[in-house]
Amino acid sequence: RQLAERPPRQFRNFMTTQQAVGGGTNEKTSFVNHENTFGSFRFHPERSSSAETKDFLPVFANASCVNPFTGISEEWVGISYVSKYDGDGINKHPQPPVNLMIVLDVSGSMGMILEGDDDQNEGLSGGSSSPFAPTKLEAGKKCIKAILKQLKQDDHFGVAVFNHTYTCLEGMGPWSKNKISQCMKHVDRLVPNGGTELGAALG
Repeated sequence: RQLAERPPRQFRNFMTTQQAVGGGTNEKTSFVNHENTFGSFRFHPERSSSAETKDFLPVFANASCVNPFTGISEEWVGISYVSKYDGDGINKHPQPPVNLMIVLDVSGSMGMILEGDDDQNEGLSGGSSSPFAPTKLEAGKKCIKAILKQLKQDDHFGVAVFNHTYTCLEGMGPWSKNKISQCMKHVDRLVPNGGTELGAALG
């Protein structure tokens, strides 16, 4: 199978063996992921009075450092986003209307157990949970239902799914009790099958 389809444990093993140093040693040096790579270059935005009134505000920052390998000085620019809804702001301000399109992967791999993501824990083809943990799809369906229950009358939303094809279950439209009910029924009927074609979902 393609590397991208392998469980995380296999991927970690692959990455660390590629990063081994010395004459054929298996010494692990680092693993490229968000936490220890991208997280190392995080810029913490300065709060300003504008952030207390804006729904969405970009904040820029810059930093200088010396590259430890080349000794050359480097300049970094970061962009962060702040909002009056950050932190306690979500309790101080009324929730604004949202336009939300929920897109869920329903390919065959979503039938695998969420916890551990191991091949041997593969879920049943119908998406039924094992005695130990829910499948990825079951977790996704539960999340979608929780989101739908929080939507309000001023909101617009829709639900779509994809595997090797793209299917719009409910198009973008205004909130209504009937629309919520229909979406819940669509979500309940979802089962994992097929391949994964991200282009279909993003196109």
